[in-house]
Amino acid sequence: VAHLLPSAAGRNMEAELTALSQALSAPERPLVAIVGGAKISSKLDLLGNLVEKADCLVIGGGMANTFLAAQGKAVGKSLCEHELGDTAREILAKAEKAG
Repeated sequence: VAHLLPSAAGRNMEAELTALSQALSAPERPLVAIVGGAKISSKLDLLGNLVEKADCLVIGGGMANTFLAAQGKAVGKSLCEHELGDTAREILAKAEKAG
C-alpha cells in the first residue's frame, strides 16, 4: 500500500537527518561514528563519507563480516557480502590513509 500512496519522511526522521547533517558539517572532536546493520551495500555512501570525517569509525553487526572477509579473515557461515570485498578494502585503505 505504501508504494501506492504519497509518502514523505516523518518528523523523527527529519530531525535525525538534520542532527546528522549538523554533526557532520562541523563536528566536535573527537568524532566517533558507530555504524552497524546487516548490509553494507545500503550504507556504502555513508561509510565513504564517514571514513573521511570521523576520527574513529566502528563497524559492527553483520556488515563487519564483509570487512573481516575482505581482510582474509574466516567468517564461516556468518552473514557476509563477499561481492563487496573490493569496496570494503577501498574503505579500509581510505581509513588507513586518513590515519
